Amino acid sequence: ADPNAADETTVGAPAGAIGYAAISGADLVDITVDAGTDGESSRVFSLNLTSAVSGLTATNGDAVVLTQDPVTGVIVGKATIGGVETVVLEITVAAGDGAVTVTQYAALNHGADADHDQAGTPLSITNGVLELSVEITDGDGDKTDESLELGQLIKFEDDGPVITEFKSDADASLKLTLDESLGVDAADPNAADETTVGAPAGAI
Repeated sequence: ADPNAADETTVGAPAGAIGYAAISGADLVDITVDAGTDGESSRVFSLNLTSAVSGLTATNGDAVVLTQDPVTGVIVGKATIGGVETVVLEITVAAGDGAVTVTQYAALNHGADADHDQAGTPLSITNGVLELSVEITDGDGDKTDESLELGQLIKFEDDGPVITEFKSDADASLKLTLDESLGVDAADPNAADETTVGAPAGAI
């Protein structure tokens, strides 16, 4: 069983998502701040993209290229699928509390694996490419900031094929029955099976 299989149905997941995960800032990071005697005036979280190279590829093998919106700070990963530039994933952070949301819109290439979910060996964004940053401002405008690795904390599991049923039909009359007799036998409906459409020359 895969507890993450229906993540795209999670409350908040947008239409068209095939994967979705969200975590609060409190659950994601531990942070301790000493704002000094001026006191803390503001705390702002943001995403920091250091490279466009995600290390991920779409199912067709095309590289997922990361970009960051200069206004919203949203990280988008795109790949060319079927000749069309397609959004594969999107990563956002809530500036006020550090909550991170990841949405997946297209499948990634995980390679062949005995574990079709790859829950034990999920894909991640290349180390050092994506960081979560926080900036603290005190009462008279002094600022300090810190960053931590985020890309390696985001895990993309696979969705391989699963055969849910494979058995013979319950209808006993549906059989592959052959009869060695040649010609028609009124008592045997299979006697003339060699004359069935599709039977090759020489069949009995």
